[in-house]
Amino acid sequence: NTRLQVEHPVTEAITGLDLVEWQFRVAAGETLPRLQDEITLAGHALEARICAEDPSEAFQPSVGRITHLYIHHEDVRLDDGFVEGDSVSSFYDSMIAKVIAHAPTRREAIDVLGGNLARAEVEGVQSNAGFLRRCVGHPEFVSGDVQTGLIGDNLEALTGRASGRARAALALAVSDIVSTPDTASPWSARDGWRLNAIARPEWAFEDTQGRVAVSVHDGPDGMRAVVDGHRVVVSAYGDDTYVGAQFDGAPDNHHFEIVRNGALATVHYLGDAFGFGPVASRTDPAAVEAGDNVIAPLPGKIVTLVTWPGASVKKGEPLLTLEAMKMEHALKAPRDGVVAEVTVAEGAQVKEGEVLVRLEGEVAP
Repeated sequence: NTRLQVEHPVTEAITGLDLVEWQFRVAAGETLPRLQDEITLAGHALEARICAEDPSEAFQPSVGRITHLYIHHEDVRLDDGFVEGDSVSSFYDSMIAKVIAHAPTRREAIDVLGGNLARAEVEGVQSNAGFLRRCVGHPEFVSGDVQTGLIGDNLEALTGRASGRARAALALAVSDIVSTPDTASPWSARDGWRLNAIARPEWAFEDTQGRVAVSVHDGPDGMRAVVDGHRVVVSAYGDDTYVGAQFDGAPDNHHFEIVRNGALATVHYLGDAFGFGPVASRTDPAAVEAGDNVIAPLPGKIVTLVTWPGASVKKGEPLLTLEAMKMEHALKAPRDGVVAEVTVAEGAQVKEGEVLVRLEGEVAP
């Protein structure tokens, strides 16, 4: 086989051999450095591929410029192809990096790999680092009782970010409390202190899924908080860029890295990135138009078109197929209605955010 497989670092880790070097030697006319019975295997190795994709949206590829990138690589091998500032294109593979863990036992290799994935930070594009961490930490995977249906059978748990989103918003609120004011004046404190009363200051943040409300106040056993309707006790420490927390009295420490850009903030938590802004601070033009228009979610090529002006369509009905980053994406009607205009033809290359189909009035009942 003249082609190295993507997983060759796993083989190299457990054999101690450099397969790339072997290829060069053979290409130069040398014989293979070792025979099969001379190759020994040691320990266990696992590889995770961090890709620019959104697992919560059917693993849709994510394109754009990487504005922040940090892949933790303690006791692992890191093969990366991007640096901060690079752009992920729709024309090539979306893999950002490979993280390879090698340890004497499979469980140790899993722990090392999961720990490094939990500290991955990717901004500017969506990444699957959090999804990968949940996969390697799943009880079936850890036990070795695993089969190819693991992801499909546990899709919601592995791709879901709801609990992480709430905790990320809480960490962002806590970072406002524990940050050091610019002045020594007590009037600059942001801890909500009140004379003869318990203050319950509330923070409100917004992301693409809507509003997240957080209230925090001091209690006898730590900070008491309410987020998304859940009451928790948080023992927090850190500053306005780093927050560590323990939830509900559990001994586990949770670590949050907070990157601020003006009024916007990104919270990195267990491999996931959560972007927040103050409520009503942002309006996404594409989201406003989405009620009447079908918009290209990323750059690509129109491969099939199954609608036309004047056609009556139902919400969720496929209208066209977009090919991008080696995948086909069916774009569907956002509501019931009539097609007013189709702005593209089969074979056309389109840009991210481009309007492809416009709808007019809704279909009469």
